[in-house]
This record gives sequence, C-alpha cells and structure tokens, in this order.
Amino acid sequence: MFIITRKYLFSAAHRLEGHPKCSRCHGHNYVVTVTLNAEALEDGMVLDYSKMDAVIKPIIDRYDHRYLVSRENRNLSDPYAEIALRNGDAVDLPVDRSTAECIAFLLYELIEASVKSVSSIQVDETEKSSALYVHEVHSAQTMFKV
Repeated sequence: MFIITRKYLFSAAHRLEGHPKCSRCHGHNYVVTVTLNAEALEDGMVLDYSKMDAVIKPIIDRYDHRYLVSRENRNLSDPYAEIALRNGDAVDLPVDRSTAECIAFLLYELIEASVKSVSSIQVDETEKSSALYVHEVHSAQTMFKV
C-alpha cells in the first residue's frame, strides 16, 4: 500500500458551550493533515498533489478566518455566533460541537466525496493537541509482516 499526506492550514475561532475553559471565545491556527492511500500507483503517484489541492484547498478555505458555529452554539443562542453569522464572518457547521474530533470527521466526509482514497484526517488545534479520524483501521497483521 502507498500512503501520501498533505497539510492544509486555516485559522478560526470557536466556543465549546459549558466547557470550563473553552466556553470563552478563542481561536486556533489549525493544521489539517489529509492522508490518502492506494494499492497501486497511477503515473507513479497515489494522486498528484496539485489535483489534491484543487479539491481540498477550497474546502479548507471555507473555514479560514471564520467563527465556527456548531449546532450547540445555535441551540444555546451563542451571542458571538449570532453576530458573526449576521455579518457573514461565520460558517454554520453541521456538527454538534466544534471540537477537533467533529471537525476531522466533517472534513473527512467533505473531502471523501471527491477523493475516494482518503484514509484519515488529522486536525491539530495546537502543537500539543490533535484529533485523528481514521476511515479504515488495519490490523497489525495486515500492516506488518509477522
């Protein structure tokens, strides 16, 4: 199996309602790592990086310098969300909470609709914190010769 990764960056603000620290409006410089795999290469590649960028970059760019509004923010009438949505400074996410885990899964669904070989999406919120959504987990027996 061949595996490639590509990183994409975006900055965004959000709130996690009811969280002792993260309920305050704050932001992250997110790093999204998209991993693709293939059993065979086409023209010596899993996928040309420029083709990858053509599909993935517009998806990531939707969130750049926006306020990420989750269902929870809307349901609890987050005042920041209401203002940002009204001013066109927010993106309305179809997720319950704007956690890195939920964002990773959302990005997987959006990217996988066009790039079928997506195996995982990692969303780094900070240098120390990240969430990984893996579409397919291989057992150690299939990944390594034993």
